[in-house]
Amino acid sequence: MFCDRHSKSISNLAIKGETFAKVFWHSPAIVAFNSLPSRKFTEVNDSFCRDFGYTRDEVVSPYGLDLKLWVDREEHNHVFDMVCAEGGVFNYQVKWRTKSGLIRNIELSAELITLNGQPHVLSVGSDITERKHAE
Repeated sequence: MFCDRHSKSISNLAIKGETFAKVFWHSPAIVAFNSLPSRKFTEVNDSFCRDFGYTRDEVVSPYGLDLKLWVDREEHNHVFDMVCAEGGVFNYQVKWRTKSGLIRNIELSAELITLNGQPHVLSVGSDITERKHAE
């Protein structure tokens, strides 16, 4: 589903800025950009790759959506629908699958943005699997 809701803009200058780049690449949080309406990954950070076992090239390739990261396709649709309808979600718990098949509990925040003139979803997440097991 494509959303035409008013969204925040990130200029090309900001995405290339040194400060943003350092935060993006060195953050311990899982960070990803997905284009709309395709939902294709356009960028992921090192934490995303480390936590899920994929290379950046595997994720941002034309076949990145075929990785079956989302355990539940309906949950995937629901999250994207909420982001499109409400502009974002905050601390929403989802299940994602690693390359090796392990299921991880992710606390996800996502926001609708415009990047280089195109609608995207910026997602930031934390793996809370161990915390969930301890509860």
